[in-house]
Amino acid sequence: MGEAAARPGRSAEELAELANKVVQEAAPRDTATGLVAFGDLVADGLTDLELAPLTGPGLTTGFTDLDRLLDGVQPQEIVILAGRPGMGKTILAMDIARHTAFRCGKVVAFFSLEMTRKQLFRRVVAAETGIANARIKRGDLSPEQWTRIGDRIGAVADAPLFLDDSTDTTIGKVANRCRLLKARMGRVDAVIVDYLQIMTRARGSSPEQEIAELSRGMKVLAGQMDAAIFVVCQLNRALAGRQVKRPELTDLRGSGALEQDADTVIFVHRDDYYDAESPRAGEADLIVAKQRNGAQDTVTVAAQLDKFRFADMAIV
Repeated sequence: MGEAAARPGRSAEELAELANKVVQEAAPRDTATGLVAFGDLVADGLTDLELAPLTGPGLTTGFTDLDRLLDGVQPQEIVILAGRPGMGKTILAMDIARHTAFRCGKVVAFFSLEMTRKQLFRRVVAAETGIANARIKRGDLSPEQWTRIGDRIGAVADAPLFLDDSTDTTIGKVANRCRLLKARMGRVDAVIVDYLQIMTRARGSSPEQEIAELSRGMKVLAGQMDAAIFVVCQLNRALAGRQVKRPELTDLRGSGALEQDADTVIFVHRDDYYDAESPRAGEADLIVAKQRNGAQDTVTVAAQLDKFRFADMAIV
């Protein structure tokens, strides 16, 4: 296959040079049809496979079993984090943001349409230090806890996590702020929106059409930023009235476009939300109900709600 033929032992410099060449010599579209012949994709397609070890598996979430199942969230993918109110959608979204920015050094833009930056900060403090939010909120902290807060927050203060708490955010404003952030930082690796259904939008002919337009806008944004997009979504109220509370794809509130446009859909579900005496109290299921390029399965994590975080069961 010439230049793109698989050859072991190439250095990182050689592969980077080869990748640059592929970009410069990308297969052109046929001017008559606007299509690209499969044969013209072979050279750069094989190079993509050869470069995979350098580019890595994509973004991780910080949850061992979930990362094993997802095998990395790739740039331009849309991941929906959905659940009923109170299930922990925002907690999961912030867990992913903290892991991605604090531990992986990736650039993350977090748009919160419900919470102020002060509320988000307190949640981060609780999650990072393991100190119950009730104590943080009251200021009832021991000298040791103050030291823990200072040490931990000081360690992540320069991490590339950027917050926006505007309540009138539109898809256009999100895109514009992400472009500005990319110009400043050189890249944006992940965009997190919490949550979609309350985003300000142009009024369409129906709520379903409005949500569909937002969903399409997120897809466009993913391509423009070359970033992974995590979108928090509400589920339909009808779920609460069912005997079986476990969510399904049809429970996504507002439009089938959400299910259609998403590459991955993860539901947050807790049995003890509905039954305080549940034998699974303190646990949460992360239900991967759709994965365009992988399997569907359920991952169980520990729900440490007083600290605004989920955690691997094995390390609790």
